[in-house]
Amino acid sequence: MTIAAVGVVILGEVAMLAFLYSISEGLEEYALLRTRRGLRALLALDPRLPPCGAAAPRSPWTRPSRP
Repeated sequence: MTIAAVGVVILGEVAMLAFLYSISEGLEEYALLRTRRGLRALLALDPRLPPCGAAAPRSPWTRPSRP
């Protein structure tokens, strides 16, 4: 973003700033999508985790709750 602002000051064009900001937003969205996809893939590798919507298994380290 700093490079975009400096480019606008040097060139004096607002269109350049708008163009660079739109590119940066697109790259940010692309990075977020790849990050989410990677995290889902990592979570799918852990066999201890239940599938989405299933009840979590009971841990042997927790005490039973008392009513």
